[in-house]
Amino acid sequence: MILLCMLAIFAGQSNSAQQPKSTRILNPAGVCGLVTKAEIEEAIGTSIGYGVPQMAREADVCTYSDPKGTKVNVLLSRSKKPRDLSKAVEQAKKGVPDATVREIPGLGDKALLVESPAGPTMFSIYHGGDALVVSVYGLQAGPKTEAAAEKIARKAFKHIPPAAPAK
Repeated sequence: MILLCMLAIFAGQSNSAQQPKSTRILNPAGVCGLVTKAEIEEAIGTSIGYGVPQMAREADVCTYSDPKGTKVNVLLSRSKKPRDLSKAVEQAKKGVPDATVREIPGLGDKALLVESPAGPTMFSIYHGGDALVVSVYGLQAGPKTEAAAEKIARKAFKHIPPAAPAK
């Protein structure tokens, strides 16, 4: 369910049905290589399991979790075309109706913090055709969880290699 909410936040912005599939260039660890287990543990303040890679629609996902229900997802979707971000805040509010949505200036083309009282805290960074979404759930919503999601997203964003040039 949470992954579907994350996809809803950026799916409408990428208009992926009309865009060609991009060539992903990541290190051999994929999205799991963008941020380390230790960096996530430092950000959330608790121990967590190793990342498990998976694919969800057109996105690469890495899920870190623990038996207590804490979970961190790092999701990257790539498109060769820039995303239309003019309605990103409205789309996030529509995708997660009970959430508080804030735009965070000065990061990528646009960055959003989405906090749902009953769901995860999500930090999204959009740059060109890239959409990076970090969700943290199982922790109490609030400034500490917001800061953790932002810290993880910023670290991961620094390690995203450029997209492959169009052929």
